[in-house]
Amino acid sequence: MSIDRVIFLEIYLDNSATTKVCPEAAQKALQMMTEVYGNPSSLHTMGYLAQKEMDKARAMIAEALSAEKEEIIFTSGGTESNNTAVFGAVKALSRRGKKIVTTAVEHSSVMAAAQVLEQQGFEVVYLPVDESGRVRPESIAAAIDDKTILVSMMAVNNETGAIQPIEAVRKILDRAKAPALFHVDAVQAFGKMALKPKKLGIDLLSASSHKIHGPKGAGILYIRKGVRMVPLHYGGEQEKRIRPGTGPRNAGADRSRGRTCRSGRCSRPGGLSGPHRRTCRPGANTASRSRNRDPPRCGCHSRRN
Repeated sequence: MSIDRVIFLEIYLDNSATTKVCPEAAQKALQMMTEVYGNPSSLHTMGYLAQKEMDKARAMIAEALSAEKEEIIFTSGGTESNNTAVFGAVKALSRRGKKIVTTAVEHSSVMAAAQVLEQQGFEVVYLPVDESGRVRPESIAAAIDDKTILVSMMAVNNETGAIQPIEAVRKILDRAKAPALFHVDAVQAFGKMALKPKKLGIDLLSASSHKIHGPKGAGILYIRKGVRMVPLHYGGEQEKRIRPGTGPRNAGADRSRGRTCRSGRCSRPGGLSGPHRRTCRPGANTASRSRNRDPPRCGCHSRRN
């Protein structure tokens, strides 16, 4: 057989790093960039239409989290959401304590932020994990005291797929009478498992579009109503002044991310259900560099790209 007759088939197994944009999200992004391209802050018709689309996207994501749409802030992705949560919370509560509790296996966007705060004089506790990659609840309890102002923990590890005991943190904080805010990096969990921030006692939650078949450059930060944050950026009224600026997100990324939440992919509001829930688990689609060598468990993570 001649070389020009050879057909190369690619099996993509790195969905923990990024996913292929689903057609629904891609089509919506194109529409927003070519038809509803106005600045949502503008007062003319095109601006109004763009703002209306953003409001719809915000409502979709809020529904997926059983949250209020006013609690959803748009960002450029998981890294910005994590940075905004960590620095914004610590700056807001710095007069009430200097202690931060996180884990030794966090994403670099949380680890690097914690290291910077450590250099600024904050005490940072990096909790170890056991042989399964999980933090033990008793380790969390031992680290938290009444001077703890932030607990930041990922829901699902991007390398091992280990699911952390986030449901235990709020009870521990309440028992310790700590003033801490609880931040969850849910980038690897959103759309793949049920996440209800209010029920779990989560104050801040980060998620990213491109992990669930949406476009890159779009993320969200859930901020529980009543939580005070100090912004990292200044210069605009957008996103309640927490994330000002007319960024790429306004060019359709937000609305297409909302489409991803509603599509038939692995990103259904409230997590997976039915047979999908039994077969598609966080971490199953991790790349070959991961310590988790299990093959992908559902068709959406093994389709040809």
